[in-house]
Amino acid sequence: MVHAFSSTLQVATRNVSRHRRRSAITLLAMFVALFLMVLVRSMLNAMNDSTRDGIVEGFTGAVQVHRAGFLRNVQASPLALDLPADDAFLATLRAVPHVRAVAPRIPFGGLVNAHDRTVFALFLAVDPVEESRACKDRFAQLLEGAPMNATTGAGSTFTQALLQRLGARRGETSALLASDQDGVLNGVDVVATGVLEDAGMLAADQKMVFLPLKLAQELLRMPGRATELAIAVDDLEHLEDVAATLRTTLGPTYEVSTYKELTPFVEEIMGKQDVLGTFIANIFLFLALLGIANTMLMGVRERTREIGTMMAFGTRRRQVLALFVSEAVLLGALGGVMGAVVGSVLVHSLGASGVPFRATGGTLTFELHPYVTTAYVLQTLLTAVLGAAVAALYPALRASRLNPIQALSQAV
Repeated sequence: MVHAFSSTLQVATRNVSRHRRRSAITLLAMFVALFLMVLVRSMLNAMNDSTRDGIVEGFTGAVQVHRAGFLRNVQASPLALDLPADDAFLATLRAVPHVRAVAPRIPFGGLVNAHDRTVFALFLAVDPVEESRACKDRFAQLLEGAPMNATTGAGSTFTQALLQRLGARRGETSALLASDQDGVLNGVDVVATGVLEDAGMLAADQKMVFLPLKLAQELLRMPGRATELAIAVDDLEHLEDVAATLRTTLGPTYEVSTYKELTPFVEEIMGKQDVLGTFIANIFLFLALLGIANTMLMGVRERTREIGTMMAFGTRRRQVLALFVSEAVLLGALGGVMGAVVGSVLVHSLGASGVPFRATGGTLTFELHPYVTTAYVLQTLLTAVLGAAVAALYPALRASRLNPIQALSQAV
């Protein structure tokens, strides 16, 4: 049996090398298909990672901690559901394995006034140092200036749209007005030291002010308190473990939510991107397999007398079938390996250097770093080889069912 397989493979190799033009076209088709499949998958991986990192490192953090019921009542009275933000409490959370940073926050609404113009705005109070550790890309869209002074905690950051509505500019002072936990109105003055680009933001987020946590605690009369804790983990692979440990450590008084629970639309977007990308990649492979089927059919037609001669000398029908399938598998494997190798090398190069990318409507650019896993490359190669075998079945069956006498009578 091994000898028969070896003989079939030798004959298949000889036939592939003999029909060079036809083989070259088939090899090129498989090369292009596997090359594009690897490239598409790598870009999808990069886009998914960029989307996930944009949410985790720029907005939510990997995990958030609130008082129980906060998320259900966030539109009602979030300030009443506060939690400790003192060093002792934060140290307890930082001691959880794989926790990289803990950043206290207070999101709330209020009014901002400048140049006799008053606008409703959303405020997010953060600790300048801890926020940069928990969400390193929080101020990645900063157009000019500085978010706030990490040492003194002075300054604030306004979105571009909010400053335009106020008729204000960076460096000018604005008054912030908000109600504390008891509903008493209070106000503080802030200087806009930074300006955020608001392209791509939701309409509500375009009216955003970031201010130091200590200033907000003074404004809201909440010393040593916060309403939200953003937690960063050293690796998202440990996300669920960290969340489970935090739930056990904090008990039912608090609710622990991962970024997946806070922004379920992100996983949905990535899932749709995967489906679309996989569909496009499979179209390339399908077209290449159609090329293999067409090449095998042409081979059967051109080699009718040869097949008849082989069968007249005792070659069995199953051997003819195996021969044509082997030729297709050989072409699929050779073209696939070349495409996968070249594609992987290109992806590795792009991943190391980065691909500049600009979001629609934005002016700031960031880098995508494409990559593919070895498992995906091997899976794609296996699919290509099996697909080539399936694509060759019909032509191979036609060849194996030829009548030797009729085949030999065909004109050369």
